[in-house]
Amino acid sequence: MRLIPEEDLLFSSATTPALAQLAHLGLSDRPVVSCYLDARAGIKPCLAFLNEKAGHIRAALKGIDRLDFDSAIEIIRRNLDEVLHDHSQGIAVFTRGALSDRHLTIVQTATAPDNRLVYSRVPEILPLMAIHQCQPAANLLLAEKGRIALLQVGLDTPQESIFEGEFRRSGGKSPALADSLGDTQELPHGLCNALSASRAPLLLAGDIDAVAALTDWLPDEATEQLVGCIRLTGDTERRTALEIARKRMAAIYQSAAKSFTHQVIERQHSGDTTLGFRAVLEALQSGAAQTVVLSDWDRFGHGLPWESKVEICFEALRQNARVILCDSLRLRKAGGVGCVLRHGHAGSVRHASTGKGDRLRDVA
Repeated sequence: MRLIPEEDLLFSSATTPALAQLAHLGLSDRPVVSCYLDARAGIKPCLAFLNEKAGHIRAALKGIDRLDFDSAIEIIRRNLDEVLHDHSQGIAVFTRGALSDRHLTIVQTATAPDNRLVYSRVPEILPLMAIHQCQPAANLLLAEKGRIALLQVGLDTPQESIFEGEFRRSGGKSPALADSLGDTQELPHGLCNALSASRAPLLLAGDIDAVAALTDWLPDEATEQLVGCIRLTGDTERRTALEIARKRMAAIYQSAAKSFTHQVIERQHSGDTTLGFRAVLEALQSGAAQTVVLSDWDRFGHGLPWESKVEICFEALRQNARVILCDSLRLRKAGGVGCVLRHGHAGSVRHASTGKGDRLRDVA
Protein backbone atom coordinates (compact mmCIF):
# COMPACT_ATOMS: atom_id res chain seq x y z
CA MET A 1 0.00 0.00 0.00
CA ARG A 2 1.48 3.32 -1.04
CA LEU A 3 1.06 6.19 1.42
CA ILE A 4 1.00 9.81 0.43
CA PRO A 5 4.10 11.63 1.79
CA GLU A 6 2.13 13.60 4.41
CA GLU A 7 0.74 10.43 5.95
CA ASP A 8 4.08 8.64 5.95
CA LEU A 9 5.61 11.71 7.59
CA LEU A 10 3.01 12.12 10.34
CA PHE A 11 2.54 8.51 11.36
CA SER A 12 5.86 7.88 13.02
CA SER A 13 6.50 4.79 15.12
CA ALA A 14 4.21 4.59 18.13
CA THR A 15 6.99 3.09 20.23
CA THR A 16 8.33 5.87 22.41
CA PRO A 17 10.66 4.68 25.21
CA ALA A 18 7.89 5.08 27.80
CA LEU A 19 5.30 3.17 25.75
CA ALA A 20 7.77 0.39 24.93
CA GLN A 21 8.57 0.02 28.64
CA LEU A 22 4.89 -0.13 29.54
CA ALA A 23 4.19 -2.74 26.86
CA HIS A 24 6.61 -5.12 28.56
CA LEU A 25 5.37 -4.13 32.01
CA GLY A 26 2.01 -5.54 31.03
CA LEU A 27 3.51 -9.05 30.93
CA SER A 28 3.59 -9.20 34.76
CA ASP A 29 0.65 -10.60 36.73
CA ARG A 30 0.71 -7.85 39.39
CA PRO A 31 -1.85 -5.02 38.97
CA VAL A 32 -0.73 -1.54 37.90
CA VAL A 33 -1.98 1.89 38.93
CA SER A 34 -2.42 4.17 35.89
CA CYS A 35 -2.95 7.82 36.78
CA TYR A 36 -3.66 10.74 34.43
CA LEU A 37 -3.78 14.26 35.89
CA ASP A 38 -4.75 17.60 34.37
CA ALA A 39 -2.05 19.83 35.88
CA ARG A 40 -3.15 23.21 34.54
CA ALA A 41 -4.60 24.36 37.88
CA GLY A 42 -1.61 23.19 39.93
CA ILE A 43 -0.85 20.40 42.37
CA LYS A 44 -3.72 20.88 44.85
CA PRO A 45 -6.55 19.87 42.46
CA CYS A 46 -4.40 16.94 41.32
CA LEU A 47 -3.98 15.69 44.89
CA ALA A 48 -7.68 16.21 45.63
CA PHE A 49 -8.69 14.05 42.65
CA LEU A 50 -6.04 11.43 43.45
CA ASN A 51 -7.10 11.11 47.11
CA GLU A 52 -10.82 10.95 46.35
CA LYS A 53 -10.55 8.43 43.53
CA ALA A 54 -7.98 6.32 45.41
CA GLY A 55 -10.34 6.14 48.40
CA HIS A 56 -13.11 4.65 46.26
CA ILE A 57 -10.80 2.05 44.69
CA ARG A 58 -9.14 1.17 48.01
CA ALA A 59 -12.49 0.39 49.64
CA ALA A 60 -12.98 -2.55 47.26
CA LEU A 61 -9.52 -4.06 47.87
CA LYS A 62 -8.30 -6.45 50.57
CA GLY A 63 -5.06 -7.96 51.81
CA ILE A 64 -1.96 -7.74 49.64
CA ASP A 65 -3.84 -5.95 46.86
CA ARG A 66 -4.72 -3.11 49.23
CA LEU A 67 -1.14 -2.88 50.50
CA ASP A 68 0.27 -2.78 46.98
CA PHE A 69 -2.30 -0.19 45.94
CA ASP A 70 -1.57 2.06 48.94
CA SER A 71 2.15 1.83 48.20
CA ALA A 72 1.61 2.79 44.55
CA ILE A 73 -0.56 5.80 45.47
CA GLU A 74 2.07 7.00 47.94
CA ILE A 75 4.73 6.76 45.21
CA ILE A 76 2.58 9.01 43.00
CA ARG A 77 2.06 11.55 45.80
CA ARG A 78 5.78 11.76 46.55
CA ASN A 79 6.65 12.42 42.92
CA LEU A 80 4.07 15.05 42.02
CA ASP A 81 6.04 18.00 43.37
CA GLU A 82 9.11 17.03 41.35
CA VAL A 83 7.43 16.40 37.99
CA LEU A 84 4.87 19.19 37.70
CA HIS A 85 6.59 22.02 35.81
CA ASP A 86 5.29 25.29 34.43
CA HIS A 87 5.15 24.05 30.84
CA SER A 88 3.45 20.72 31.68
CA GLN A 89 -0.24 20.62 30.92
CA GLY A 90 -0.55 17.23 32.56
CA ILE A 91 1.17 14.01 33.55
CA ALA A 92 0.64 10.28 33.15
CA VAL A 93 2.01 8.04 35.91
CA PHE A 94 2.20 4.25 35.84
CA THR A 95 3.34 2.52 38.99
CA ARG A 96 3.31 -0.83 40.71
CA GLY A 97 3.68 -0.82 44.51
CA ALA A 98 4.53 -4.50 45.07
CA LEU A 99 7.79 -4.81 47.03
CA SER A 100 9.03 -7.59 44.77
CA ASP A 101 8.02 -5.92 41.51
CA ARG A 102 8.05 -2.14 41.89
CA HIS A 103 7.90 0.16 38.91
CA LEU A 104 7.48 3.86 38.10
CA THR A 105 7.04 5.53 34.69
CA ILE A 106 6.20 9.24 34.51
CA VAL A 107 5.38 11.07 31.28
CA GLN A 108 4.83 14.83 31.14
CA THR A 109 2.35 15.92 28.51
CA ALA A 110 2.00 19.14 26.53
CA THR A 111 -1.75 18.49 26.31
CA ALA A 112 -3.98 18.19 29.38
CA PRO A 113 -5.48 14.70 29.80
CA ASP A 114 -8.78 13.93 31.50
CA ASN A 115 -8.26 13.02 35.16
CA ARG A 116 -8.45 9.28 35.64
CA LEU A 117 -7.14 6.62 38.03
CA VAL A 118 -7.26 2.96 37.02
CA TYR A 119 -6.11 -0.13 38.95
CA SER A 120 -5.90 -3.04 36.55
CA ARG A 121 -3.86 -6.00 35.37
CA VAL A 122 -2.18 -3.97 32.62
CA PRO A 123 -1.32 -0.27 32.25
CA GLU A 124 -4.08 1.91 30.78
CA ILE A 125 -2.00 3.21 27.87
CA LEU A 126 -4.74 4.14 25.39
CA PRO A 127 -5.14 7.76 26.63
CA LEU A 128 -1.36 8.25 26.50
CA MET A 129 -1.22 6.90 22.96
CA ALA A 130 -4.04 9.25 21.96
CA ILE A 131 -2.22 12.27 23.44
CA HIS A 132 1.02 11.22 21.78
CA GLN A 133 -0.64 10.82 18.39
CA CYS A 134 -2.66 14.03 18.54
CA GLN A 135 0.59 15.89 19.26
CA PRO A 136 3.03 14.34 16.79
CA ALA A 137 6.60 15.53 17.15
CA ALA A 138 7.18 18.54 14.91
CA ASN A 139 9.56 21.45 14.38
CA LEU A 140 8.41 25.05 14.37
CA LEU A 141 10.57 27.60 12.54
CA LEU A 142 9.43 30.85 14.08
CA ALA A 143 10.26 34.45 13.10
CA GLU A 144 9.34 36.73 15.99
CA LYS A 145 10.30 40.22 17.16
CA GLY A 146 13.65 40.39 15.43
CA ARG A 147 14.59 36.79 16.20
CA ILE A 148 14.37 33.45 14.46
CA ALA A 149 14.01 30.21 16.39
CA LEU A 150 13.71 26.52 15.59
CA LEU A 151 11.58 24.92 18.30
CA GLN A 152 10.44 21.41 19.05
CA VAL A 153 6.71 20.90 19.40
CA GLY A 154 5.86 17.54 20.88
CA LEU A 155 4.62 15.50 23.80
CA ASP A 156 7.19 16.17 26.50
CA THR A 157 9.50 18.81 24.96
CA PRO A 158 6.98 21.57 24.20
CA GLN A 159 9.38 24.53 24.24
CA GLU A 160 12.88 23.19 23.72
CA SER A 161 14.86 25.45 21.40
CA ILE A 162 17.09 23.84 18.80
CA PHE A 163 18.41 27.10 17.35
CA GLU A 164 18.11 30.82 18.15
CA GLY A 165 19.32 33.78 16.06
CA GLU A 166 18.54 37.38 15.18
CA PHE A 167 17.26 38.87 11.96
CA ARG A 168 16.66 42.39 10.73
CA ARG A 169 14.50 43.76 7.96
CA SER A 170 16.47 44.66 4.86
CA GLY A 171 15.17 47.74 3.04
CA GLY A 172 11.66 47.18 4.37
CA LYS A 173 11.40 43.93 2.45
CA SER A 174 12.09 40.35 3.46
CA PRO A 175 13.93 39.73 6.74
CA ALA A 176 17.68 39.25 6.55
CA LEU A 177 19.37 37.34 9.33
CA ALA A 178 22.11 38.49 11.70
CA ASP A 179 24.50 41.26 10.61
CA SER A 180 27.25 38.75 9.89
CA LEU A 181 25.17 37.53 6.95
CA GLY A 182 24.83 40.95 5.36
CA ASP A 183 22.34 40.82 2.49
CA THR A 184 22.98 37.20 1.48
CA GLN A 185 19.52 36.27 2.80
CA GLU A 186 20.48 32.70 3.66
CA LEU A 187 19.81 30.70 6.75
CA PRO A 188 22.77 30.17 9.12
CA HIS A 189 24.76 27.01 8.48
CA GLY A 190 23.89 25.55 11.89
CA LEU A 191 20.17 26.07 11.33
CA CYS A 192 20.32 24.52 7.85
CA ASN A 193 22.07 21.47 9.27
CA ALA A 194 19.45 21.10 12.01
CA LEU A 195 16.61 21.38 9.49
CA SER A 196 18.19 18.95 7.05
CA ALA A 197 18.94 16.37 9.75
CA SER A 198 15.43 16.28 11.23
CA ARG A 199 12.77 13.98 9.85
CA ALA A 200 9.97 15.61 11.86
CA PRO A 201 7.15 17.56 10.18
CA LEU A 202 7.95 21.26 9.83
CA LEU A 203 5.74 24.32 10.35
CA LEU A 204 6.75 27.89 9.50
CA ALA A 205 5.38 30.81 11.51
CA GLY A 206 5.69 34.59 11.29
CA ASP A 207 4.25 37.54 9.41
CA ILE A 208 3.60 37.16 5.69
CA ASP A 209 7.01 38.52 4.61
CA ALA A 210 8.90 36.39 7.10
CA VAL A 211 7.08 33.19 6.09
CA ALA A 212 7.72 33.91 2.40
CA ALA A 213 11.42 34.46 3.04
CA LEU A 214 11.75 31.36 5.23
CA THR A 215 10.10 29.28 2.52
CA ASP A 216 12.64 30.52 -0.03
CA TRP A 217 15.57 29.81 2.31
CA LEU A 218 14.63 26.28 3.32
CA PRO A 219 17.08 23.56 2.25
CA ASP A 220 15.59 20.93 -0.05
CA GLU A 221 15.52 18.28 2.68
CA ALA A 222 13.50 20.57 4.96
CA THR A 223 11.07 21.50 2.17
CA GLU A 224 10.10 17.84 1.94
CA GLN A 225 9.11 17.94 5.62
CA LEU A 226 7.02 21.11 5.35
CA VAL A 227 3.35 20.53 6.27
CA GLY A 228 2.05 24.06 6.82
CA CYS A 229 2.57 27.78 7.43
CA ILE A 230 1.11 29.94 10.20
CA ARG A 231 0.64 33.69 9.75
CA LEU A 232 1.23 35.64 12.97
CA THR A 233 0.99 39.29 13.91
CA GLY A 234 4.06 41.09 15.19
CA ASP A 235 2.88 41.01 18.81
CA THR A 236 2.18 37.27 19.02
CA GLU A 237 3.90 35.72 22.03
CA ARG A 238 6.01 32.59 21.61
CA ARG A 239 3.78 30.59 23.94
CA THR A 240 0.78 31.51 21.79
CA ALA A 241 2.63 30.56 18.61
CA LEU A 242 3.48 27.17 20.10
CA GLU A 243 -0.12 26.55 21.07
CA ILE A 244 -1.30 27.47 17.56
CA ALA A 245 1.31 25.08 16.15
CA ARG A 246 0.10 22.23 18.38
CA LYS A 247 -3.50 22.78 17.30
CA ARG A 248 -2.45 22.92 13.65
CA MET A 249 -0.51 19.67 13.96
CA ALA A 250 -3.46 18.01 15.71
CA ALA A 251 -5.80 19.04 12.88
CA ILE A 252 -3.34 17.86 10.21
CA TYR A 253 -2.92 14.54 12.00
CA GLN A 254 -6.65 13.93 12.44
CA SER A 255 -7.33 14.63 8.79
CA ALA A 256 -4.54 12.31 7.68
CA ALA A 257 -5.67 9.58 10.11
CA LYS A 258 -9.20 9.60 8.68
CA SER A 259 -7.85 9.45 5.16
CA PHE A 260 -5.51 6.58 6.06
CA THR A 261 -8.30 4.62 7.80
CA HIS A 262 -10.49 5.06 4.73
CA GLN A 263 -7.71 3.62 2.56
CA VAL A 264 -7.29 0.59 4.84
CA ILE A 265 -11.00 -0.23 4.59
CA GLU A 266 -11.20 0.40 0.84
CA ARG A 267 -8.25 -1.93 0.18
CA GLN A 268 -9.44 -4.83 2.34
CA HIS A 269 -9.77 -7.10 -0.70
CA SER A 270 -6.44 -6.11 -2.28
CA GLY A 271 -4.34 -8.45 -0.15
CA ASP A 272 -2.24 -5.76 1.55
CA THR A 273 -4.66 -4.90 4.40
CA THR A 274 -6.70 -7.00 6.79
CA LEU A 275 -9.59 -6.28 9.16
CA GLY A 276 -10.89 -7.77 12.41
CA PHE A 277 -9.41 -8.61 15.80
CA ARG A 278 -8.20 -12.15 15.13
CA ALA A 279 -6.72 -11.39 11.72
CA VAL A 280 -4.87 -8.29 12.98
CA LEU A 281 -3.57 -10.08 16.08
CA GLU A 282 -2.32 -12.91 13.89
CA ALA A 283 -0.58 -10.42 11.60
CA LEU A 284 1.08 -8.74 14.59
CA GLN A 285 2.25 -11.99 16.15
CA SER A 286 3.75 -13.15 12.86
CA GLY A 287 5.53 -9.83 12.30
CA ALA A 288 3.44 -9.06 9.20
CA ALA A 289 1.66 -5.94 10.48
CA GLN A 290 3.15 -2.57 9.62
CA THR A 291 0.43 -0.12 10.74
CA VAL A 292 -2.64 -0.81 12.89
CA VAL A 293 -5.77 1.37 12.91
CA LEU A 294 -8.04 1.12 15.97
CA SER A 295 -11.44 2.74 16.47
CA ASP A 296 -13.41 3.74 19.60
CA TRP A 297 -10.33 3.78 21.82
CA ASP A 298 -12.09 5.67 24.63
CA ARG A 299 -15.71 4.63 24.08
CA PHE A 300 -16.68 1.79 26.40
CA GLY A 301 -19.27 -0.50 24.88
CA HIS A 302 -18.28 0.42 21.32
CA GLY A 303 -15.91 -1.41 19.03
CA LEU A 304 -13.71 -4.12 20.54
CA PRO A 305 -13.83 -4.98 24.26
CA TRP A 306 -11.34 -2.93 26.30
CA GLU A 307 -9.11 -5.98 26.90
CA SER A 308 -8.90 -6.64 23.17
CA LYS A 309 -8.02 -3.02 22.40
CA VAL A 310 -5.21 -3.08 24.95
CA GLU A 311 -3.98 -6.48 23.73
CA ILE A 312 -3.74 -5.18 20.17
CA CYS A 313 -1.85 -2.05 21.28
CA PHE A 314 0.60 -3.93 23.49
CA GLU A 315 1.39 -6.45 20.76
CA ALA A 316 1.87 -3.64 18.22
CA LEU A 317 4.26 -1.83 20.58
CA ARG A 318 6.28 -4.98 21.16
CA GLN A 319 6.55 -5.53 17.40
CA ASN A 320 7.33 -1.83 16.74
CA ALA A 321 4.28 -1.56 14.51
CA ARG A 322 2.61 1.82 14.16
CA VAL A 323 -0.77 2.34 15.83
CA ILE A 324 -3.30 4.92 14.65
CA LEU A 325 -6.29 5.64 16.89
CA CYS A 326 -9.09 6.95 14.71
CA ASP A 327 -12.78 6.79 15.60
CA SER A 328 -14.53 5.70 12.45
CA LEU A 329 -18.02 4.30 12.05
CA ARG A 330 -16.92 2.36 8.97
CA LEU A 331 -14.01 0.80 10.87
CA ARG A 332 -16.30 -0.08 13.79
CA LYS A 333 -18.63 -1.89 11.41
CA ALA A 334 -15.63 -3.65 9.84
CA GLY A 335 -14.52 -5.12 13.17
CA GLY A 336 -13.08 -2.17 15.07
CA VAL A 337 -9.49 -2.74 13.98
CA GLY A 338 -7.51 -3.18 10.79
CA CYS A 339 -3.92 -3.15 9.63
CA VAL A 340 -1.63 -2.62 6.68
CA LEU A 341 0.70 -5.54 6.00
CA ARG A 342 4.42 -5.17 5.50
CA HIS A 343 5.83 -5.62 2.02
CA GLY A 344 6.28 -9.29 1.26
CA HIS A 345 3.45 -10.38 3.56
CA ALA A 346 0.50 -9.42 1.35
CA GLY A 347 -1.86 -12.35 1.02
CA SER A 348 -0.05 -14.40 3.70
CA VAL A 349 -2.43 -13.36 6.49
CA ARG A 350 -6.05 -14.40 6.43
CA HIS A 351 -8.74 -11.73 6.40
CA ALA A 352 -11.39 -11.45 9.08
CA SER A 353 -13.62 -14.48 8.96
CA THR A 354 -17.24 -14.04 7.99
CA GLY A 355 -18.21 -16.86 10.35
CA LYS A 356 -20.66 -16.03 13.12
CA GLY A 357 -18.16 -16.61 15.94
CA ASP A 358 -15.50 -14.31 14.53
CA ARG A 359 -18.02 -11.68 13.56
CA LEU A 360 -19.38 -11.48 17.12
CA ARG A 361 -15.86 -11.23 18.53
CA ASP A 362 -14.73 -8.64 16.00
CA VAL A 363 -17.73 -6.34 16.25
CA ALA A 364 -18.34 -6.62 20.00
